[in-house]
Amino acid sequence: MGTDGTVSPETDVTYQILCGGVATGPAVTFAALDRSTKTLTVQFSSAMNPATLTASPSGTIQLGTLTGTVAMNAANTIATLTYTGDVSGALTLTVTAGA
Repeated sequence: MGTDGTVSPETDVTYQILCGGVATGPAVTFAALDRSTKTLTVQFSSAMNPATLTASPSGTIQLGTLTGTVAMNAANTIATLTYTGDVSGALTLTVTAGA
């Protein structure tokens, strides 16, 4: 949501998932950002260790310069990240191998 309360129009998003060649561990299979609720949903190909997932500019899940909280589903395959910062601009999602 913009600072003036407006919501940007819906748009298509393209994800490029680079796993360093042969995938040897979990991979990101889906990601979606809901700007109105400031939540990012990331789905992994297999269960993750929640203790290794941190949402910050230097964490294992990076969304620009934002810091957020991470909640996992019961199977530890879907992370829901909640941010408090401005998500209205262009953002790059990076999930590192340490996750």
